[in-house]
Amino acid sequence: RSPLTTIMASIDILNTNNGLLDESSKLALSLLNADLERFRQLVEDLLEISRYDVGVNALTLERFLIVEFLERVTEQRNSKGTSIIFPSEMNDILIEADKRRLARVVNNLLDNADYYAGGATAIEVRISDNTLTISVIDNGPGIKGEEQSSIFERFARGSEGGRRGSGTGTGLGLSLVAEHVKLHGGSVTVSNTNPDGTGSKFNVTLPG
Repeated sequence: RSPLTTIMASIDILNTNNGLLDESSKLALSLLNADLERFRQLVEDLLEISRYDVGVNALTLERFLIVEFLERVTEQRNSKGTSIIFPSEMNDILIEADKRRLARVVNNLLDNADYYAGGATAIEVRISDNTLTISVIDNGPGIKGEEQSSIFERFARGSEGGRRGSGTGTGLGLSLVAEHVKLHGGSVTVSNTNPDGTGSKFNVTLPG
């Protein structure tokens, strides 16, 4: 993390003086910024995963309104195209969870939809039999049946993961989703939403 901090501080100086650069240098700096941010996220994800490996992760539980929480997550991302679907009575439903980890779960699922499915179309939240389910839905190409369990493994990025670009993920996002949810005593699954195999629905199930 220390050398990465030094590199990012140096890049910040270049960004501050961006107006003094010629066009080719600006393009090079833009590409460097994008790859450095991807590298920073990879380092953070690896550190998070390593904490799970040595068993030092613990939940910091707090009570909060689940619908309001999801609204704030989407607002912070400026995800205007993602609607939140919920029964009206859920407006007043409080849950007890680790707010930081649950926000990471939702953000990672939304990132995954951004990278591979053109963005999430909806977040659906429902409660039944003391079980809370949060679903992130997209209209992307879908996930092949044989990949629907392995996609939560580390560095697994599915058949769509071969696309290399500034927006490509690290391959750890969904495995971290699984780890955070497991720590809550819950589970995460994925299924296709349309008969032709397109569209995906990631379901995070937490005990009520």
